[in-house]
Amino acid sequence: MLLNNYPSTGIGDFGLGLAMKWRKENCKFSLCETTLDYKTFLKQVVMIAMSSSPMITNIGLTGWGNSGIRNGIGYLAIGIHQGLGRKTVAIVHHSIETFSEGETGYHVGLLTRKGAHHALRFLRNCNVVVFDRRLETILREQYGIVPSLVTAIPCNVCERPPVWNSSLPVVITVGYWAPYKGMNLFIDVAAKLRNKARFIMAGKPHRILAEDSEFKEEVSRLKARGKELGIEMPGYLPKDHISRILSEHSIGLLPYTSASGTSASFSLLAERGVPVVTTDLPEFRYLSKLGAGVVLSEPNPESISDAIDDLLSNRVHWEELVRRQVEFSKSYSWDSFVKRIRIILENSA
Repeated sequence: MLLNNYPSTGIGDFGLGLAMKWRKENCKFSLCETTLDYKTFLKQVVMIAMSSSPMITNIGLTGWGNSGIRNGIGYLAIGIHQGLGRKTVAIVHHSIETFSEGETGYHVGLLTRKGAHHALRFLRNCNVVVFDRRLETILREQYGIVPSLVTAIPCNVCERPPVWNSSLPVVITVGYWAPYKGMNLFIDVAAKLRNKARFIMAGKPHRILAEDSEFKEEVSRLKARGKELGIEMPGYLPKDHISRILSEHSIGLLPYTSASGTSASFSLLAERGVPVVTTDLPEFRYLSKLGAGVVLSEPNPESISDAIDDLLSNRVHWEELVRRQVEFSKSYSWDSFVKRIRIILENSA
């Protein structure tokens, strides 16, 4: 069984990618997505706990919605599955300690934080997989969890990298909108460089945050300012459409003010060979050390604009980063990741 986060989130999309690759390996499995519907929630956790088949879980701390109690029960069910001697691989994207207070968009009180910490402890006997060294350290030191695998988030191998040409370059950010994604920073950079590139914000507000009144007001302000600057805000785009946009001179911009773990948005850009400018956070620093085509910047409009401007005009630097992204996509491919997960399942007790 593959237990996946509900769709239209970075974690959920990652799980769907894993499911697709798993099927290509001719592996038989059932796909179960977490539910935001309270009525079916209890039936689902009973099924998870009592399933006799091996299980891979790919969920976030809000995998069953923003109810702390429901998520705690869901993680308990996974722990019970493992405790009954069934093979369980848990892909962990973040812990409550990785979140920067006030930037998630969620109202996180002390009780919720303690509950989330306790919930993740239910995975301590599972075979845990993580995608950055910071999270590995937190799990070891604060949870007593020793991950079975620490690796970069996988991506498809880039087969058609972008090419430098004379058309207007594209600067793009992709993925759901949330306070920590640095959306205001993206717009500030667009204001400085709008005559040099086409700016695109491809995505929509996070599914849970979309109902928050304060965040709705913030999104309205962002859209108004973006419209004034000519920034394209098309919502989520089909992957083939994104590939066409990024087939020529293009740059990814992920100006996060904090990060709670890995970035599926980075993976989407890397597998298309697109260089990425990011803020200098530990998660992106780890990717840079692994050889990704990343430029790390201070989290302010001036530094980010300088980094983008260099890649708009410096062909040699841009093409070197494209080459690094292509090599990175080969080194940390989905095929390699699936094989490593299969080995963990085969070797687990």
